Amino acid sequence: YVYLIITEDMEGETYQDFYLRNYNDEKLITNTLFDMIYGIYLMNDKLKLMHNDNHFGNILIKMGLPNIDTLYQIGKMEYVKQKNCRLCFFDFDLAFLENITNTYLEKDNKFWIVQNKMSAKDIWTILNSLIRNNSRSGIAPIYINNIIDTILNGSVLHKEMIMKIYEETARGKFWNAYCVDNVQQPCIIPDEPFLYPLNVLERFIGNDRIKRML
Repeated sequence: YVYLIITEDMEGETYQDFYLRNYNDEKLITNTLFDMIYGIYLMNDKLKLMHNDNHFGNILIKMGLPNIDTLYQIGKMEYVKQKNCRLCFFDFDLAFLENITNTYLEKDNKFWIVQNKMSAKDIWTILNSLIRNNSRSGIAPIYINNIIDTILNGSVLHKEMIMKIYEETARGKFWNAYCVDNVQQPCIIPDEPFLYPLNVLERFIGNDRIKRML
């Protein structure tokens, strides 16, 4: 078999490189993370599509586009903010689409079938990327901790869980479909409604510090 992944040609860089160069710019990172989570919301809620491997290395960003007022449809709410960048997700070989069987996903790992159908999975991977990069750089700006707490809805229990999983799994390993912990359980929490992208976006809009940056 020959597997091909075809994606639109796009100038830019990985969000991984972009983040490590710009993590001290609170306004820039907050805005691009908001757009990233909005993209996950469109995939998960509107298209019923789970990416399942959306770490920062699988997201491309292009900056320097003309500033335009952009309308975001978040549930029943409309939100407008300026935007001058474009984010693209790629590498969809581990994706799950409702009512479609991905035989590549389900062929040899009994956990994949379970964990790749969870609506909170792609948000969990964003948390993973934030923690990995803060650990790697040795710097965790206060605003990043605020973003992590907002995504987790202030849950101390889940923040402890996320750090425990990070410490127990091999550093450098993303929480995608391949990742299991030391007792061979998937590296993902249960399908928690507070991690649904719509709920995360609503908390972003409701957080005074984050909203001032948007």
